[in-house]
Amino acid sequence: MQNLVEELENFRFSRLEGQIYLVLLKNREMNGSQIAKLLNIPRTSVYMALESLYQKGAVFLLPGEPSIYQAQNPKTLLASMKNRIDQSMETLERELSGFEIFGAEDQFWNIKGYASFQQKAREMLADAETEVLINTNYDLQMFSPELETLRTKKVRIVVFSFENQQVRALPVEFFYNPKKPLESPIKRMMLVVDNRRVFIASSIPSGETLGTFTENPLLVSIVSEHIHHDIYLYRLEQAAGKDLVDDRIHIGSMLEKSLAAKKT
Repeated sequence: MQNLVEELENFRFSRLEGQIYLVLLKNREMNGSQIAKLLNIPRTSVYMALESLYQKGAVFLLPGEPSIYQAQNPKTLLASMKNRIDQSMETLERELSGFEIFGAEDQFWNIKGYASFQQKAREMLADAETEVLINTNYDLQMFSPELETLRTKKVRIVVFSFENQQVRALPVEFFYNPKKPLESPIKRMMLVVDNRRVFIASSIPSGETLGTFTENPLLVSIVSEHIHHDIYLYRLEQAAGKDLVDDRIHIGSMLEKSLAAKKT
């Protein structure tokens, strides 16, 4: 009986209402005083519960004095409850479908700490299926196990760096531009996996490492384009045999002025 009461509580029955309904099922017809005596509960509480059950359609009120109650047939009651639940579900499905749902592509997650940076980068590399793009001055050797696994999966790995890294044994297409934009102890990584996920991480002057990863298509596109443009510019300068970025093409931006100030 206790288990049945608990189940009824899952469907808008109070514990007392569940007890009273089951008592009426067993005893067919009873008045409030008889139920109160059987359950050892005050009559006022019983009559309040009976009124609630009556409103729910779980009991009948038979004519006469005193008032006599009878339980609704369980099959009829359950069918009525199921119908109400189905109607509620239909209403919720209809109304809630109008709300905007934010999926993984809309979310940005942050990480903090060098160990967390390594863990997330390794996790994303391990999940790659087709292509990986990397722009970094972190030592790629720390990811050699993951890169070797990608070799067996025949995943293409394209790397750009301003650091001349030891990558001969690694399965990567490596583009090294010796023209560093600015000497700096800060380490950075931009990682794009399958043109679908992106991870950006950087050390900061305090020595801490911070990062953000997301499947947001806009950020994936921006970072991917950035890596492509670094490679394009490097290959164009190789073909031209000279630097292509100088004062003649500068636009006078705050970034350019900031970089110029740091070089002086």
